[in-house]
Amino acid sequence: MKTSSGAGQDTDEWLRVRDGCLSVYQAVCDFDSDAVIGSRRGTHRSLSPEENDTLVRRLRGKCRDVPISEEVALAALKEVSMDLAEWPPDDWCAEQLRKQLRPPSSLAEVREVEKVVSAWEDIVPVEVVGGSENKLNKLIIRTAIHVKVKWTVLQQLFFLDLLQDSTSIYRDSVVHIGNAYGFNASSNVDVLRRWCVILIKHNCQDHVRVLETCLELQCEVAHFSSLFSAMVERAQSVTRWKFIAQGLWNSIQPRIHPIVQSHIFRILDIGGCIGSF
Repeated sequence: MKTSSGAGQDTDEWLRVRDGCLSVYQAVCDFDSDAVIGSRRGTHRSLSPEENDTLVRRLRGKCRDVPISEEVALAALKEVSMDLAEWPPDDWCAEQLRKQLRPPSSLAEVREVEKVVSAWEDIVPVEVVGGSENKLNKLIIRTAIHVKVKWTVLQQLFFLDLLQDSTSIYRDSVVHIGNAYGFNASSNVDVLRRWCVILIKHNCQDHVRVLETCLELQCEVAHFSSLFSAMVERAQSVTRWKFIAQGLWNSIQPRIHPIVQSHIFRILDIGGCIGSF
């Protein structure tokens, strides 16, 4: 596959590649091909929140292990993306990818995040056999300032992505992480949204106020959709989440756009979170 000049240069790690690829794919979905390749037609559609999430996760699985070039990134993007009628030329895609790549952060920073996640996966609650309060406190002291002050937003987002995917994190650890790293009070919408999904996954019903704050900060469909979809999924095993979802919906519904209302109502209705239970 040919790309434009500089396409073989290494980006620094999968985080930039992931975000760059996602931006390219979004651009392809919105692409007006008539202006670039004559009479060939583009798809003229945007990614849905669900497609966004799927693409991010699949790209993460492919791109996190080693730094990769733009050429490899484009190949991975085409392999994992949803079906499209047509793609623009590779040169155009490569140019868009270079534009979207963020300022570099080193592979060492990525590895640092992975080490912190791995350390939390080794933590078990004090009341469980093998649990150690001393070990927990040492981990918090060693990492809290780093995460809150020294990490970039991209590192925090990467941390939360890995945390969400992990099957080895206890609910007790999630509570400690939120308090120690300041995620419960984050003013960054992307950070707070990811954190809220983790709270829902780990059945943190006593943190509903954090969910309320997140919903008050953002009025885009993608943010509402991810939170309410997570609540619907959790409600399949914990009925209390149906009441929480309905309560939050009743609270925010009057303040959001009718199109957003329709989208979220459909999610809740299909999930059995509307009406009486």
